Amino acid sequence: MRPGTLVLMSLVASAAVAPVSALAIRPNFDGERGLELQIALGAGSYFDTTTRWLQRPRELPPGVQPMPMLSPGFHFRAAVGWRFFPLLSAGVYIASQTLGSTDISSRGMNLAATAGAVSAGVYTRFYPMPLFIRTLNAPRTIFQSAGEARRFEPWISIGFEFYQNFWRTTERSGLLEYSRWNVQGVGVPVAVGFDFRVLEPLAVGISFGVAPWITFGDCGNMDQPSGCPVQQTVRTITADGNPQTDLYSYNSAAGTNVSWFLGLGVRYTLSP
Repeated sequence: MRPGTLVLMSLVASAAVAPVSALAIRPNFDGERGLELQIALGAGSYFDTTTRWLQRPRELPPGVQPMPMLSPGFHFRAAVGWRFFPLLSAGVYIASQTLGSTDISSRGMNLAATAGAVSAGVYTRFYPMPLFIRTLNAPRTIFQSAGEARRFEPWISIGFEFYQNFWRTTERSGLLEYSRWNVQGVGVPVAVGFDFRVLEPLAVGISFGVAPWITFGDCGNMDQPSGCPVQQTVRTITADGNPQTDLYSYNSAAGTNVSWFLGLGVRYTLSP
């Protein structure tokens, strides 16, 4: 066989093998470093679902039990972070919580109640799996099977919730009268989860988290115009038919609570 023919055959063979090799060998950071985008949907509420944290301390003397107020509702959270290396990521998140709220009766009127919460914070997340399967510094290859160990990513996270606002409103249908409460605080969210990587950058999973939190400020036993942990707005209709709005600010009989959520999520890692 002529030398020129051998060279041509060698070039053709190299061109055929190169794409396969390029697909088979991936850099170590593929799917495990870069921009993390996450969305989770599920259920959530608080451990204390009574009126305790909307009532003044003097309204709950010893032996008086608070009334039930809340039930679990729909929870949504979204996060944007950066996975610095396979073990660790950090970022920011926002969350929205709707809650079932028990209607109340006041002055012979049935008042419909609604409730919810919004929050925002920062998080740090630890992925321990690379330590156990020894892939922290190894070159990455494409997934070979559905049960491959690299597809499974358990994690634990801790953060700081620098803003949380719980609100509840009671109003009489068809009238302008209502009462609205707002309670603000800070918390320390802790969560655990388990993700399955459907594709190298795309994972689905389940997570559960709790966030102990405390309210802002201390106003003692006296109501104040503003600045206390609980803010209440009351709107009534006076005898001459005009609306009147009153503002109250006071300490919570509880002062602390713990929120929780359980949900399913999707995570996409956009590698550099």
